[in-house]
Amino acid sequence: MGRLTTRGESDHRKRESGTMRSLGQFTDIRHVAIFRDYLEAIDIPCRLDEYQGKAQLWVFDEDDLPRAHKELVEFLAHPETAKYQNSAEIAAKKRNLELAATLKEHRALSRRGASSIQKDFGRIWRSMPLTVILIALCVVVTIITSFGFDRVLTNHFRISQILAHNQVWTYPLKEVVFDWEVWRLFTPVFIRQVLCIC
Repeated sequence: MGRLTTRGESDHRKRESGTMRSLGQFTDIRHVAIFRDYLEAIDIPCRLDEYQGKAQLWVFDEDDLPRAHKELVEFLAHPETAKYQNSAEIAAKKRNLELAATLKEHRALSRRGASSIQKDFGRIWRSMPLTVILIALCVVVTIITSFGFDRVLTNHFRISQILAHNQVWTYPLKEVVFDWEVWRLFTPVFIRQVLCIC
């Protein structure tokens, strides 16, 4: 099934709102494609769906339906008229302009989204800097200790040492102080370890 969508975001909204109306089903896909281009050239948003050798032509806006029917009758009576044959180039230019406008809008939305994230982070940093620092330290320690799987590095942050065969040895407080390893009193809060029950 082939689908040719002819308009930008505004027409997508019309389509999603359920206002599309059918101009009919056709077997000559080449001719109806020419008429589709003509409708675009005269600013009647439409869509052409192809399925199993047949084509269904839809008008996006119900208000355009009477005019589109009138144009269809005239086209079927004189399809070789120059205004129809020359409409493909005009329609293609309009589609390209609409596509460029849509891409520009999407880029603008992306920039606004990035700016919003930066503003949100700045607001969080100003209101709770200590929380942000603690979260960052937890992330860093978790990464460098491989989520606790690197036992050697993890032991540097513990006040209790995990030895071979999962035996635990806890530093006496005086050794922590006299050996100048007082960080062990604080760094366990930064450890995030994956627990495995075997």
